[in-house]
Amino acid sequence: MQATEHPYIKIFSITKGKPSAFDQYYNELTSLGDQLYEILDQGKKWSSELVLALNDGGGAIFPHTFFSKCGEQIGAVIHAILDSGADQVILLGTAHPFPHLLPARIKEFNGEDVSQELSWGF
Repeated sequence: MQATEHPYIKIFSITKGKPSAFDQYYNELTSLGDQLYEILDQGKKWSSELVLALNDGGGAIFPHTFFSKCGEQIGAVIHAILDSGADQVILLGTAHPFPHLLPARIKEFNGEDVSQELSWGF
């Protein structure tokens, strides 16, 4: 397993044969280089509207697929959270049922220790 740190995400590369979805996401992010920050900054055009919603007790939802397809929406939410002045935020995510992650998820749901599992950090 290869863990790669990135300013906004952490992706684990677990491949046997063809590239996994994680590999595809990671490869896209590394190929973007500094363009990643430009894409995030494009979201600033919406962040002021989101700040108003967040300050009124609202929430923000953004799509999550390849960064080149929805990075500016992610950036808008990140900038809005940072600009809102909130001391705390609640972030919710989706646990996708990738087959190689399923055994650890089942153990986790059953209250078992998953700290030694390959995928325990997701």
